[in-house]
Amino acid sequence: MVALVLWAAIEVLSGFVLVVWPSHFGFSMEPDGKVVIVEPNSPASEAGIRVGDRIAVERFSAGDRQLIQFYKVPGTPLAVVVERAGQTRNVRLESRVVAARTSDWVTLIAGAAVALVFVGIATALVLLRPNRVTWGFFLFACGYSVVQLGSLQLLLRPPWFEVHAALLGVALLLTIWGGAVFIARFPDGSATGWSALYERAVLVVMPFVAAVFASTIVSGGTLRVTLLRVYDAALLALLVAAVVLIVVRSRVEGDVAARARGRWVLVGSAVGIGALTIDFALHLTAIPGFPNSPLDVVLGLVVVVIPISVAYAVLRHHVIDVRFAVNRALVYGTITSLFVLAFSAIEWTIGQKLADERVAGYIEIAVALAIGFWFNLLHRRVERFFDRIFFRHQHNAEQHLARVATAIPHATSMEAVDRFMLNEPARAYRLTSAALFRRTEGGDFERVAAIGWPPDAPTSVPQSDPLVAYLSAERAPLDLDDVGWAPSQPSGTDRPIVGVPISVRHRLMAFALYGATEAGETLDPDQRRMLQHLATAAAAAYDHLEAEALRREIAKLRGRLGATPQRAPS
Repeated sequence: MVALVLWAAIEVLSGFVLVVWPSHFGFSMEPDGKVVIVEPNSPASEAGIRVGDRIAVERFSAGDRQLIQFYKVPGTPLAVVVERAGQTRNVRLESRVVAARTSDWVTLIAGAAVALVFVGIATALVLLRPNRVTWGFFLFACGYSVVQLGSLQLLLRPPWFEVHAALLGVALLLTIWGGAVFIARFPDGSATGWSALYERAVLVVMPFVAAVFASTIVSGGTLRVTLLRVYDAALLALLVAAVVLIVVRSRVEGDVAARARGRWVLVGSAVGIGALTIDFALHLTAIPGFPNSPLDVVLGLVVVVIPISVAYAVLRHHVIDVRFAVNRALVYGTITSLFVLAFSAIEWTIGQKLADERVAGYIEIAVALAIGFWFNLLHRRVERFFDRIFFRHQHNAEQHLARVATAIPHATSMEAVDRFMLNEPARAYRLTSAALFRRTEGGDFERVAAIGWPPDAPTSVPQSDPLVAYLSAERAPLDLDDVGWAPSQPSGTDRPIVGVPISVRHRLMAFALYGATEAGETLDPDQRRMLQHLATAAAAAYDHLEAEALRREIAKLRGRLGATPQRAPS
């Protein structure tokens, strides 16, 4: 990951060399030699070269092609043959430093900003929540920054130029594959139906597209024109397919709630990829003056809408849950900073007041021990502070469930305990499903309450089921994927992913099964600890209710026994 980020940074920042020290002949041409741009007050302009002229590229030697294609030092000579209206003339040019235009600076800074936003957001998501979707988005961001926004190839010479061309082909592979995975699998990482078909098709086509792209860099003349046409057409087809898939996913795939949560990402992706589609379509039509025009540049930069929409969806709608990772980073970063400041202050004070190193060492050891004993208290306070400031919803949910845990032991019926264990966590954490199974007199576990479970879902779990053995041996929430257990229904986003045992005196009394959050994310460690806290309270409530039922039964039996008439002895 570090290597890809550094590669993207070097590619983008290399463009500053071309703007800060611009040395060129003052013209740009298409692969067939047609002049499309002539800089004012440049060697080409002074030599009489005009837009629409044609440079006889077929007469170029390998060295001349390098002079045109690569960065050159000031004073480099070049002899060209210029064709205009059927007439040819020989022109000799000499490169020199020409002040960069304002538009060059604007384009460069805008490209660097797009790369920073794109790669920065993608890197943060991978670090906070590494999964297939965030990795695909990261590869898409880094590959796009290298291929579309990079300028390193203009500063290289053979054979490094050819090596770099091959690496650009690899970067394009990363871009296409990462973008396909992101589009097809966002946000929960699964690909079905049209999404799976698109992903498989991209896997087959992308090596051909990457090979053609790398070939366009090292070839020249009419071959390069042909390869560019093939590359633009193939990539245009992939982009059109991506836009169609986004539209299909926004209207057909997934439930209404999931589509509503992800609509900002779908809209942003459609806008960004749609702009790239228009850009490649205009390149394919060979409109004069379009390559490197302001419209061409702007269409290539509109892709920044994609990472911005992803960041908004993550922060606003929790499409990808990064709260736990961000919270821990803030908490431990703050605590570490406080410790460093404290020891720095102690070190400075001791250095100023005491000259005895042994005394200073004793004081530092005493302070370190005091901070160690104080660590847990400090950790809890800092964590609560950041939860209140940055994660208010999660903080309120945990505060509410803490109150629920204190109320459960006072429930007057087992049905009330069941409702506490199901309704409150499902509402607080926005879970897709929840169910509670309680032991019957025969030893099996019957489903007594459920949320999000369909009518055809299992109504009981036999005591011989391996899940019962696993939960009987556990005292903490169990990840159901780790034990390979899943019911036939519910499935998909509603399937249970965590089992929470409720044990009374080391005997499994009941267990709760919880699904993922509405964002498709599993429960984080803090949420699981809170569910375990609720289970402990429920176990106490069940134990108390069973004891009360037994006491009433004993009292009833005693009453019957007392009401039985006594026979006189014979």
